[in-house]
Amino acid sequence: MSFWKLRTAALVAALALLISATTGTEVRSYRYSLDTRSGDSQYVGQIPSGTAAGGRRFEVETDARGRITRVASFRDGRKISETIYRFNGDAVTPSGFQSIGATGEVTGRSEIQRNDGGERTRISNFTVQGQLTDYIVRTYATGLVESIRYSANGSKIERWVEYYSPAGIVIRQEWHPDDVHYYDTDIDEATGLSRSRKEFRGGRVLSSNRYIYDADGTLRREDIHDPDGNWYGAREYSEGLKRREFYEFSSEDTREALYAYDEKSWVKEVKYNRNGNLVCKFVYDWYPNGTIKRTLAIGPHGDLMAEYPDQYVDKVQRDGQPLSRTAAAIIHKKDNWW
Repeated sequence: MSFWKLRTAALVAALALLISATTGTEVRSYRYSLDTRSGDSQYVGQIPSGTAAGGRRFEVETDARGRITRVASFRDGRKISETIYRFNGDAVTPSGFQSIGATGEVTGRSEIQRNDGGERTRISNFTVQGQLTDYIVRTYATGLVESIRYSANGSKIERWVEYYSPAGIVIRQEWHPDDVHYYDTDIDEATGLSRSRKEFRGGRVLSSNRYIYDADGTLRREDIHDPDGNWYGAREYSEGLKRREFYEFSSEDTREALYAYDEKSWVKEVKYNRNGNLVCKFVYDWYPNGTIKRTLAIGPHGDLMAEYPDQYVDKVQRDGQPLSRTAAAIIHKKDNWW
């Protein structure tokens, strides 16, 4: 690097420090994000200033009052998202936020409603143009919080039940994509990382899986086992993104989903194969803020096989119905898909 580039970089760094000292803002980096009972995130595992940190990290900016005003998420040095918070007057907690994508563009905004205890009760998500895309309603009980996500027209999409430690940190989460099927995840209170998950249908365990991370908290792999503990599938990740999911039900019945992403790190398409043969390709229609608008299933010859409004779908049953949802699906291919 030339002398003038070095001098310019030094001046920029000095100016940033001066602005920070003048405004009382502070920027720190952390390895982990924890979900709290109020619905706001807490960051732990501070990374010392000047440390070259690979993997994932969160750059957190606070104001003179210690309020979190900005959070940028990085993966291997690349910024993948940023959130700018806004406050009503001197309020301690934010009333909303603006979302910025990996490409630096503003993707949407969200409004937060709270109860008298400062806990989030509703989060409404909008495009930059102000179109409501979806909203989440949160209700509180002793030791747990239930969250239900609705589409813009008020249709129920999915439900979560989160359980909390005495410190108010989530340690277990149930995700209910429909009324008979759910996933129960055990979460590490110290890091916020998922440790294991079980899949239930009708009260019966269908499968269980465990997560494998790098030392920096980057997810690398999930291994999936049947109720008797026999391995039969896995999910593989790189750069924090799921790349491949595959199952070996028998030597004559295998499934595989291959994932491709756009420049925003949003899923662009998923190729779904059975026994090495393409069943269909899923393509996605996203709102500008990253909320799913619909999934389309395209056949090997380019024919439209199904549409899934308000749903992200990457695997299906033999009749084209989603694996984990009972919501309406528009099936165009009436015969079995394999």
